[in-house]
Amino acid sequence: YHAFRAISKGEADATAIGAVLAKEKQDYPEGTRVLHFTEDHSTQRAVRDLGVDDYHLALFIIFTSPGIPMIFNGEELIDPPMMNLYNKTDVNWYRIHWPTYNHISQLARFRKSSPVLTRGDLRQIADTKAVGGFSRRFRNETWYILFNYSDTEQIYQCDVRTTVFSDGSSEVIRNGRVRLKPKGYCIVK
Repeated sequence: YHAFRAISKGEADATAIGAVLAKEKQDYPEGTRVLHFTEDHSTQRAVRDLGVDDYHLALFIIFTSPGIPMIFNGEELIDPPMMNLYNKTDVNWYRIHWPTYNHISQLARFRKSSPVLTRGDLRQIADTKAVGGFSRRFRNETWYILFNYSDTEQIYQCDVRTTVFSDGSSEVIRNGRVRLKPKGYCIVK
């Protein structure tokens, strides 16, 4: 959560995500399912604070990280109000931001159907300032989760052949080279 905001404000780069996940792995006993979220009742709404592209990257990361992804009330709305834990907040539930709603739905379905994401262990990979990532391994299958926080296309080299999931443009192009569109993401193996 804090890493997403720091990256968005230019106070950190993509390596911050891997650092947070490594610290969680170090700090919590094996098997702990850490809750990951993009916002909560005490923060500005993520879509406003981060912008749509960084917000969608953050959602991709919480759904592909070990642990439990948490969606806060109204994250899928066009202009969600700031929620208050102790007071009633009126919400127009019909003002759906369809790109975000569809993104969350797609990520949730994909995660639910994937033992690599729900049960796989986490390994760190070589991050760059623009491209962050980690690998998830379950049984004999390893997936690389990659995301580009920069405003320019990036190429990342790793031992992969196939795109498993992506934003629609980011993909394995050849010889283990992965092309990530600006603010793009993909899972490759």
